[in-house]
Amino acid sequence: MPTTSCEISGKVYQLDYTKMVSKRGIYYFGKIHSVPVMGFAFTALNGGGHEFDDSREPFHKQEAIVNAINSAEKVA
Repeated sequence: MPTTSCEISGKVYQLDYTKMVSKRGIYYFGKIHSVPVMGFAFTALNGGGHEFDDSREPFHKQEAIVNAINSAEKVA
């Protein structure tokens, strides 16, 4: 499980994620090591953009997670 860091609201957390290829794009899921631990899951869509399983996630948190994973994937 790859690990990276993620800044959310000025705090930096460890983020662990797994990715799987799906028909719609690449499905990412994992956890953010905060108190309490937060889970996340989203699809990076083939046509661009992303779609979170829980649309109630605050937009700034969604963007922070996506940006952290995108940065980690570019380095890998």
